[in-house]
Amino acid sequence: MGSRALAKSLVNIRQLLTDEEQDVLKEIILAAPDIDASLFLESIAPKIMHENSRITVYTSKKDRVLDMSKRYNGFARLGNLTELTRLPEGVDIIDASGVITSFIGHSYFGSNK
Repeated sequence: MGSRALAKSLVNIRQLLTDEEQDVLKEIILAAPDIDASLFLESIAPKIMHENSRITVYTSKKDRVLDMSKRYNGFARLGNLTELTRLPEGVDIIDASGVITSFIGHSYFGSNK
């Protein structure tokens, strides 16, 4: 749920930065983000991207927490996507489905070296 707050904050921050300050955010890393995938890719990412910035998203199709969130919210979660045919320029998806995880599969990004 921290990814949602971060995404909203980054949109607001980008709007406040001057042209000279835009390069301050060069790399944004999202680990298992519980964000509506379409909303993020079509609306949020373009607003927080800048010509010299990148977004890296760690995902896992084994993440049961995000599976439950998808059923509850009704939309695919960004942290569950492992295959995309189109990504906004500067956005990379890293599929961590092969990483050994706990039963719920949501802590792969913090519990593995």
